[in-house]
Amino acid sequence: MSIRKLGCGGVEYYLSQVTAGVEDYYLADSEAPGLWLGHGADALGWAGEIDADDLRAALAGLDRNGARLARQRSKVPGFDVTLSAPKSVSLLWALGDRQVSTEVSAAHDEAVRQAISHLERHLCFTRRGKDGRTTIAGDGLVAAGFRHCTSGAGHRQLPPTC
Repeated sequence: MSIRKLGCGGVEYYLSQVTAGVEDYYLADSEAPGLWLGHGADALGWAGEIDADDLRAALAGLDRNGARLARQRSKVPGFDVTLSAPKSVSLLWALGDRQVSTEVSAAHDEAVRQAISHLERHLCFTRRGKDGRTTIAGDGLVAAGFRHCTSGAGHRQLPPTC
């Protein structure tokens, strides 16, 4: 797992590069649509495939009606959390028969859901008050999950289905 701050223009990368499938992948597959994850997304009524306007709203700190989700807008619109399956898992998917590949994909998807659940339980909080001394638990994460067909190094990964 790697975590980095998402820049203000990051949403457009995900919408144009990832979901539109404009990258040239080995088998010319387009990327799978993004899926909403996390209890915060559920609470906002965001489920299933990601709508571009809802993702823009979430990263602007708004719900789909334009209402603020927090008292104060954060300088960081979100975090890019990359959960990469080990190469051996991608090889098992690629070299296995249809049943093995299906089971590997399902296991990977469940691992991602469990990772988001873990982050919600242990990292979903904010700090307030002088020097951020007061910790307040959050109500859940709003997570947009995107499956990439290739790694950052350009190696083929799990299939573009969730």
